[in-house]
Order: sequence, then structure tokens, then C-alpha cells
Amino acid sequence: MKRSVYLILTIGALLSFSACGKVTQEVAPNTSPKKRGFSVTYSLAIPVKNNIISTENQAIVVAIKGLTPLEGFTQLSWGKGNTKATIKTVSGNPTTTWTSTASNRQDNHIAKTTLNESHLSLRTTSGDAFEWIGRSSKLHYGYPMYLIEGYTDGNKLYLATISEKKASDNSVIFYGKISPYETFITSLFLKHLDDQDLSLETTITISSLKSLFTESFFNIANYTYPPNLVKSFDPKSPRLLINRPLENQAISIINLLHQNQKPKAIKVVQTLQKPRLSKQAKTLLTKAIDTYVKPESTTSALDLTDSTSSANTTALDAAN
Repeated sequence: MKRSVYLILTIGALLSFSACGKVTQEVAPNTSPKKRGFSVTYSLAIPVKNNIISTENQAIVVAIKGLTPLEGFTQLSWGKGNTKATIKTVSGNPTTTWTSTASNRQDNHIAKTTLNESHLSLRTTSGDAFEWIGRSSKLHYGYPMYLIEGYTDGNKLYLATISEKKASDNSVIFYGKISPYETFITSLFLKHLDDQDLSLETTITISSLKSLFTESFFNIANYTYPPNLVKSFDPKSPRLLINRPLENQAISIINLLHQNQKPKAIKVVQTLQKPRLSKQAKTLLTKAIDTYVKPESTTSALDLTDSTSSANTTALDAAN
């Protein structure tokens, strides 16, 4: 995989001599060199019941990747978070306290994020709610889109994209919570990207996906993530691509719409057998297809959107 080479130019001060022999100094304009990379902070909620984190959700892995169109993804950062429970009895009542440690690809504990390493720490939000706060830094510029991938052994997935523009405009990005709906939309985007041989020019935009598969549709469909059954899965170089009837049929619908064949796309929805969508879910999807407007050019589709994110240094600092 080719990697970008960065060159930093330093403009020195110019010295000139006046006619009377005095030395004057002409200072170059205050132009700071472009930063080599950016950092991003994100939160990943985990299921908790009665202050207990289930065994399969007690560890989490996150990878940050950059896309080279028509070639593939380059892993820029990786990190793992592990939880530990400590039980203390006060006045006969046992209380569980959760702490966490972070580690890198070499399984060494790390205290902060650095080049190629993402740091994860557990935080209690309120009551029984827990979330992982992840931070990845020194992510190199030069990719048209970036991907955040996270997962647990308990089939919890977290997927989100960051556009090149968002990364270029903000050296510090606070993405916020990666929601189940955002993950669902991103999973469809990745599947269509794969179907289009990694061409961003022909892949549907995330904003278009959200207009087709709305959050209302997602909630009614009771979407769940499949178990990871890939025996050769490498947790240190993960590739998360969902392959089930619902996702496959969604890609068929997208391709039919890009071929200007709305009636056929609607017929796919009406004849769905697996998964069994409710009548209400089918109605929502049919209406979305009927009102769908194909973008004139998907090159502007580098609107890969990270609509829930914003540059926020204060929030970033508060999260660490």
C-alpha cells in the first residue's frame, strides 16, 4: 500500500541592508505549516445490566483506516480496551466497580494515544450506563475518507466514516457517540463500496443512504448484528463486512435506483421473504424509494458525512 510523503517547508526571515547601512529584518508572513495528521475522539456505548458487563462485551477492539480508492484500506491505528471488575462489600452489600486498561497491537499497556495506537478507556455515563471513550491521534492526511471500526465478541459493532474535508478542516475532531443507526448506514455504505470495486465515484453517498433507509425504518426493522463466524478473522487487522439477505437486497435496491429502475426496486421490497419485514417497514422503504432522487454526480458524494461529529477541543479534553 502506498503511503503519502509529507514535506514541511520552513520560511526563514529575510535580511536586507538599507542605503544608510542599517540592518533591517523583513519577517515572513505568519503561515504555519500544514499539520501532518489529525486526532479523533469517539464514544462507544456498551450494554450493561444490573451494573454487570457481560463476559463477551468486556473487551473491545478499534481500528482506524484510510481508503485508497480502487485499492483498499490502510490501517492507521489500532487499540484494545479491557475491563476489570472489583467487588467490595460495604455493610453486607456487595458493590462492583469497573476499571479498564488499554493495550496496543503488541499487547503492551498504553496510557495514551500515539502514532499507530488508539487508546480506549471505560467511563460511567449515568447509573448503569457505560461507554468506551476512544482516541486516535497522528492519523495521516492524504485519504479521501477514513473509517472507524469497533467490535466486541458480543456482536456489538461500531462503524463510522470521516470525510477528507472534515479531517483537513479540523486537526482535532470530536465525533461523539457512534450510534447503532450510524453503524447500520455505514455497513451498507461499505458493502456498496465493495460491490463497486472500491470506487467512490460510483458508490452511493451516506446522505443518500439515510434518505432511503431512514432511522424510522431502522427502528421498525429491529435490526440486529450477525455473529462473527469467520474462522480466519484477524482481530489485529479486522475487516467488518456484513453478508446477509437484508444487506444483499439493500445493495440490489441501490443498484436498481442508480439504473433508474424504481419500479423494479419497489418490487424487490414488496416480494421480500427474508428477512421478514413488517408491513409498516415495507411501506416506509417503498415511500423512500418512490421519492428518491439520484444525485447528478456521485463524485460530490465525498459527502461521506460524519454529520454527528464536530470539531470540539473542549469536549475532547473533557473526555480524557
